[in-house]
Order: sequence, then C-alpha cells, then structure tokens
Amino acid sequence: MPLTPLLFLSPRVPWPADTGAKIRTNALLTALAGHFAIHYVGFLQPGLSRAKARQYLHEETPLLLKREPSTTLVGKAWLGLRTLPGPGPVTLMKYWNSSISTFVAQWDRENPRGVIHADHLHMGQYLPFACRALRVMDEHNVESRILERLADHNQGRPWGPYLNLQARRMARREAQLAGEVDMVLAVSDGDAGDLSAMAPKTRVEVIPNGVDLEYFAPPRVSRPNLNKLVFTGSMDWLPNSDAMIWFVAEILPRLDLRPPRDGPWKLDIVGQNPPTAVRALESARVRVTGPVEDVRPFVNEAGIFVAPIRIGGGSRLKLLEAFSAGIAVVSTKIGCEGLEVENEKHLLIADEPEAFADAVDRLARQPRLRQELTANARRLVEDRYGWGAIGERLAGLYEAELERRLSAQADPVSG
Repeated sequence: MPLTPLLFLSPRVPWPADTGAKIRTNALLTALAGHFAIHYVGFLQPGLSRAKARQYLHEETPLLLKREPSTTLVGKAWLGLRTLPGPGPVTLMKYWNSSISTFVAQWDRENPRGVIHADHLHMGQYLPFACRALRVMDEHNVESRILERLADHNQGRPWGPYLNLQARRMARREAQLAGEVDMVLAVSDGDAGDLSAMAPKTRVEVIPNGVDLEYFAPPRVSRPNLNKLVFTGSMDWLPNSDAMIWFVAEILPRLDLRPPRDGPWKLDIVGQNPPTAVRALESARVRVTGPVEDVRPFVNEAGIFVAPIRIGGGSRLKLLEAFSAGIAVVSTKIGCEGLEVENEKHLLIADEPEAFADAVDRLARQPRLRQELTANARRLVEDRYGWGAIGERLAGLYEAELERRLSAQADPVSG
C-alpha cells in the first residue's frame, strides 16, 4: 500500500543539525519519513548548496528549494525598511515567496488526503493556500511572546518602539494563522495554553522537544573540572548571546568571591556565529569556541552547565542534552521554561545574579546534591523526552487524524 503523501515546509534545511531548531526539525522529519512519503519544500540557508541539500534530503524528495533572503546587515536593514509600511512582522516577511504559495495550493489540489506540515510559524503563512489536506503548524516557540519579552528588555533604547511594533504585528498574525489551520503543535503545556487562547477553535497538541539519549549518554568517568562551567547554543540567537554577556558581567564576578578548590572559575561558551560582543568576552578563563562539530567533549569536560537565559520561549533542547549527559544544571526560570522540571530535584533555579552564583557554588561544593540532581534529570529525559518515542507519537497523531477525517467523509451524518 503506498504511503500517504506529506508536504514538509521548512525555513531551513535541518543539516547540519547544529541548532535547537534544526535538531527538532531533523528529528521530526526523520520520524515522519518512516510513515509518510515526504515531499520537501523550503529555503536554503547561506553556505549550503543545492547539491548538498539534495544529498541530505535524498529520501525526502525536495521538490522546491528557494534561496534564503540576504542575512547581511544591509540585507536585514533593507528588509526592515521595505516591510515597515505593511501589516506583517518582518521575520515572517523574510520567508515569503509567492512561488511557494502557488506550489502549496497546487499540491493541496493533487493530494487532498495528504498532510501539510509547516515547520515554524514562518512557513505556517503558506497553509491558508491549502484547504483539502490536513494542515499542521509546528510552533517551536510562541513567536509573539519572544518579541514581547525582547521589546520589554529594550524599553528606553532607540530601537524599542520598533520592537514594540513588531511584537504587536506578530501577535496579530500568529493568532490569525493559528486560527486558520487544522492543528497546531506546541512544545510545552504553557505554549499550548497560549496558542489555545489565541485560536480557541483550533486543535492544539503538545509534541515536546527531545534528546537523543544514546548520543548524549553520561560519560563513564567522573567529571574532573568542577570549576569549569559550560554553555552551549547558537550564539547568533539573541537569547543565548544575551545570557552569556549577562553571566560574564554580573554572575562571574560574584562567583570569584567564592573561589572553588580546583582553581579559578572557567567558562566555555560553545556555539556557532558568536557576535562581536560575545567574542569580546574571551579571556584567560573564558573560552569562546565558535562552531564545533560535537558539543559533547565540552559538556563532558565541565562540572556544571549554566543556562542564565532571560529572553525566549518554547523549551530548551540544550537543557535536555545536559540532563541526558549527566551534568548538573543551574538555570533561570525562563531558561528551563516549558520543561517538566522541579527546582532542587532536577536542577537548581535562580534568577538574580547573587542567587545564581550561590547555586553554582553550592553544586561545586556538594557532590551528593550533584549526584541526586543528575540522576533525577537523566530519569526524566528517559521517561519523557526521548526523540524516538516523541517522533512515533507525532506520526501516530497524524495517522489517527487522517483516519478520523476519512471516516467522517464516508459517514457525513455521524461525522
């Protein structure tokens, strides 16, 4: 029996899987490819050739690949000016392409019993051009909430009014699109509640972020460097760069008043595309790595994982990876938002610089606490956050909904 067709719309080819967004996209795409005939449409990010993209997507037939608009400073400025008069948020307009909307409409006519999976709100803007297939939008974050937090964080700065404008535009557009699709996927119960409030008539399902439990297995040897801290994440994502700038400026000096036994505190900032402000943090004890092929050696060499995140939404794959790898974690409330965690059970949570420094120092000095937290956190990800089970649940969700729709068409009275 032929597989049901599924059109997968994505703003970036999820290869290499070196960001949280691409890790989720890659995991769900891989799972869906085991149950559906994937047709892939999306954008090519800078630095990735069509040949390389097609090589990666060899089983998920790429039908249409468009080059992502310019991400240079000049390109971003021009896009911002060009979209300023219109009603749409600039981050969605960046991914607007009329040839994709035409393709989606045609695919929908040819595959009325298929599925269209829009990865991110950015690709969800194409779903209203379909009306027959099952239309699903995967919200990695509640995008309007991120912009609202960013705007609040920048009140009083010259660009504050622009961010407020973008947040209002995003809130309107996000609610509109959520109300025009058949199903929305959220990464957490909190996000699901926000999305249900935006679109009360749309079905909202929680498909959490996950982790590869085997890839991020705990090291077999004990962690030797309790004075070494680590943070991982794409540094061109503002919540990550803000977290590190704040940590070095406000928390690290407070930690220096609590010197560890193993020498001075050290910090590894691991992630691609660090901006100038993050590069400027580098010193004899702060290492800014830039892109790395594998974050595990850096995580396994460290004693404590820090997540001093103040802006953002969704849930943090970096924390799930840390939990799986068996490293003790200190995070802000926003940093662990969206995960089913408890303070003092799976990690330590602190929002103010003094409290955050106290929590890091406490973990460095209390081996029993570290052992309890890491054991509980590993059990948590094993029970709830393995990508294999999450992907199978998503595929089953789609199959059940398609079966329900088919039954309703066959029996319109009871349907």
